[in-house]
Amino acid sequence: HLLELPSGQPRWKRDVRCATDSTSEPLAFSADGRLLAANSSRQITVWNVADGVPIGPPQPSPTDNMQVLGWSADLSLGVRSIEDGEGLEVFHVAEGTTVFKFPGDDVGVIATFVGGAHDLAVERRRGLLEIQVFDVDAKELSHVFEGHSEPLFGLESSADGSTLVGRSANRVWVWDGRTGKLHDRCRGPFHVTGLEFAPRGDLIAASGTTQILNRLTACGDRQMEVFGTRLWNRTTSAMLHA
Repeated sequence: HLLELPSGQPRWKRDVRCATDSTSEPLAFSADGRLLAANSSRQITVWNVADGVPIGPPQPSPTDNMQVLGWSADLSLGVRSIEDGEGLEVFHVAEGTTVFKFPGDDVGVIATFVGGAHDLAVERRRGLLEIQVFDVDAKELSHVFEGHSEPLFGLESSADGSTLVGRSANRVWVWDGRTGKLHDRCRGPFHVTGLEFAPRGDLIAASGTTQILNRLTACGDRQMEVFGTRLWNRTTSAMLHA
């Protein structure tokens, strides 16, 4: 369903079986809001937001369980995991053709496009941990971000590409997107499971488990997870809410 806000009334509805893996990005709007892409378990479809008409035919998945990890701002490119942990693949959304592949022996299964450009950030895990940013159009390495000491489980870029944020098990790592310098590392919830920029790019939100409580119930001892969200100012790193 594509809903109109604040009424909540659907503008149009299309049936699609979206991927549900926690690392996937099954739905994405283009930066200008004109297009909407959906990653199903077997194909990728891009619609015109105004009328729900597909932009070209759906592109079939090369496997039965394709997971799209990120989209470029204009929805012309996507990055997906390759089956059986064999790495990552950048592909043209309209044609479904491969641009290039990253081998899987040292690549974490996370990736994000940086800002509005065709620059792709991936984590390398051979030796020292580092984030490598590739210019997809030129097919060359453009930046290297270092400084984090824990494997990442998610990467997000601000809309203007000026800040890159990663989440590890219980920390949020913040880099200057232009210099690659680690700007800050913030203590996240007990276990960080989500990360998001505010639309203006000035705030960073991290969600996850804040504490685990042991409670005696009628069925015996049970562990209860308490979830919460923490909010930081991107510039000052000051925590606004916990």
